[in-house]
Amino acid sequence: MSEVLKEIPYKIEKSKGMEPFWEGLNDNQLRTTKCMKCENLHYPPSPVLCPVCFGTEMIWESLPLSGTVTTFTYVSAPPAGFDKQYILASVRIDKLDKAILGRFHGEKLEIGDRVQLTFEKIGDQSLFIFQSVTG
Repeated sequence: MSEVLKEIPYKIEKSKGMEPFWEGLNDNQLRTTKCMKCENLHYPPSPVLCPVCFGTEMIWESLPLSGTVTTFTYVSAPPAGFDKQYILASVRIDKLDKAILGRFHGEKLEIGDRVQLTFEKIGDQSLFIFQSVTG
């Protein structure tokens, strides 16, 4: 599937404290928070409070840019702003204890496939997409 998104069809609200996440995307990194007390990684990031131990000392850490597909679906009736159908994949990122959702750039995908995160610049913000690992 070729490019499906030419511009971001919604306004991104960048809340205070989340700047490292958005800057990371623009630097081709997926960043999240890690609790210094219990050492758990959290996604989505939680820059103020650990949802596990309620610790308040958080640091930002870059996540690996690879993972394994846990499930996916074909979006054949795309929402406003998307000009073509696409694949939405749930991917368990290496080193993270949960799966995250993102668009998949490619034609074919299977559960268990290895994928990598890549980044696409749309306006002044980069967003991540998944691609097949080639090797």
